[in-house]
Amino acid sequence: MSEIDSDDLVRRIKAGDRDAFATLIEAHQDTIRSFTAIWAPSRDEADDIAQEVFLAALRSIHTFEPGRDLKLWLLGIARNLTRGAWRRVTKSAGAAGEKLSEILERHAVSVFTERQQQADSRREALQQCLNTLPANSKSIFVQYFGEEKSSGELAGVLKTTENTVRASLSRIRKSLRECIERRLALEGAQ
Repeated sequence: MSEIDSDDLVRRIKAGDRDAFATLIEAHQDTIRSFTAIWAPSRDEADDIAQEVFLAALRSIHTFEPGRDLKLWLLGIARNLTRGAWRRVTKSAGAAGEKLSEILERHAVSVFTERQQQADSRREALQQCLNTLPANSKSIFVQYFGEEKSSGELAGVLKTTENTVRASLSRIRKSLRECIERRLALEGAQ
């Protein structure tokens, strides 16, 4: 998304412009969801908190001061809501006798395990996608990323220009990214 003028956006939201609020969400939802995915007590709560951040922002938009960093303001709201979620979890867990450190450790292990599984799935999908590339594209990819040859070195080996090598690498990366996304989507649908 292109750079947005936060002060203008906030002014429009304060005036009741719903499109401006939609723009705010679109511009910052990935950042907020990433934050809550890491710090919330559970995946379900992460999604709930991410949504609540924007509702809380709308309710308190009148407190936003021009010149402030809008993303940092939203992350502050996310941090406070995440802390509140942890307080609720530890309060209910306290009644059951579970220590905060045990909850945090379990959460950290869960997040690490999930990310490790995602990384393993992406690595496997990358390997499968690499095997579908034409031989010359696979060779360029392996030399550039595996053998760490520069685009200039590859241009010399391939007897072409550096710009041609860069364009080829861009097409190869795009093709691999699309292939990986398709494979992961199919895997997720099973």
